[in-house]
Amino acid sequence: MDGRVHFGSADNNLYCIGSDGALSWSYRTSAPAYTYPSIDSAGRVYFGGWAGRLYCLSSDGSLEWSAVSGGSQYTSPSVGPDGRVYLMLSLNEVRCIYPGGGLAWTFLVSTWASSSSPVVESSGSIYFGTSAPDYHLYRLGSDGSLEWSYDTFTEASPAIGPDGTIYAGSHYQNLYALTPFGALAWSYRAGGRLDDSSPTVDSNGTIYIGGYENRLYAFTSAGSLSWSCTTYNFLAHSALGPEGRLYIPDGGLSVLFAPAPSITPTPTSTPTPTGIPSPTPPPPTATPDCGVVLVTNGAEFGPGDPLTLGIRVSISIWARFDAYLFAVTPIGTWTIGLDGTVLTGIAPVARRIPRLDAPFRMTVLDGFPLPAAIAGWTTLYLVTVHAGHMPPVTDPSQLTMNTHYVITVDRRTIGVR
Repeated sequence: MDGRVHFGSADNNLYCIGSDGALSWSYRTSAPAYTYPSIDSAGRVYFGGWAGRLYCLSSDGSLEWSAVSGGSQYTSPSVGPDGRVYLMLSLNEVRCIYPGGGLAWTFLVSTWASSSSPVVESSGSIYFGTSAPDYHLYRLGSDGSLEWSYDTFTEASPAIGPDGTIYAGSHYQNLYALTPFGALAWSYRAGGRLDDSSPTVDSNGTIYIGGYENRLYAFTSAGSLSWSCTTYNFLAHSALGPEGRLYIPDGGLSVLFAPAPSITPTPTSTPTPTGIPSPTPPPPTATPDCGVVLVTNGAEFGPGDPLTLGIRVSISIWARFDAYLFAVTPIGTWTIGLDGTVLTGIAPVARRIPRLDAPFRMTVLDGFPLPAAIAGWTTLYLVTVHAGHMPPVTDPSQLTMNTHYVITVDRRTIGVR
């Protein structure tokens, strides 16, 4: 905030160094203070360590309060928008501490939960990862209730993008992008493990993450690789400076990457139409696998050919939800009931489903003869939304990943020739 640097030490002290490099103050605890401190908007400093306590210091280094944390802390505490502090403890426990030191709630996990600092979003929900044998990224509500989890095997802190997308690296060599409701938006497979590296996201939504194969990656918010470069060491973290530069610790050096210059495209003249008829537009591409997808027995059919349509679920949805299944055809839009009935328009085919556990499969249409009247392209949609929130839907554009209450969207296109 003011150019000062705060860090803990094995000599039981937390140190504050001024922007001129001189010692501003130090605070001594009863055990090594190995964790990085966190600083709130008022300049208060929060830290823990091996003493089994959480400390809150004022900006001048004086103690404001401390509280028994319940276990050793190996990662930084996180401060929420309401001043509550979130801790990952060595006893497989997440704790929420009120300002002043009172215990708000605890959440137990089945495995080691202290290798990832929690990340708090503006609503007060928190995200954290766990290691073996649990391997999940968790989202808890501000009251400590479990909202969802996703199998990522990440041991570093996740990151939240400007649009609320959650990014996490993985032991499986993937970078995962998840919606705020726990559905997979996209993933990218790197050349090495990413589970010990925390992503960094800039204001434009560009995601930066380092891997075990000594590379730094930059991705667009849509999941495309922008660039990558070789680094001297494995990168566990990076930081963005106020001028937009990315700083990484690489072989003892502070390496920075300036943002790529913007390129203004050269204007081109609009060609004059020649009267040649336009070709038939290609069908829309399928959406990335979001974990709740449609499965068909083919992509192109003749009139009367049988269509088999199924649903495959590879992620669990633990929030109560509604589901839509419909087809946009050359002769109209039709809802496909889970019992195989077909009705005009768009309507939910299932309401207020309490939860859906993966893996799950079901067949909706088994050998349905495709009528010649729908010759051309037909797009099938499968959408899940938070229960009870969606107003009546009249157009597929109302059910996209940009819609507030949507959890997952899958789209598949078939042709009838």
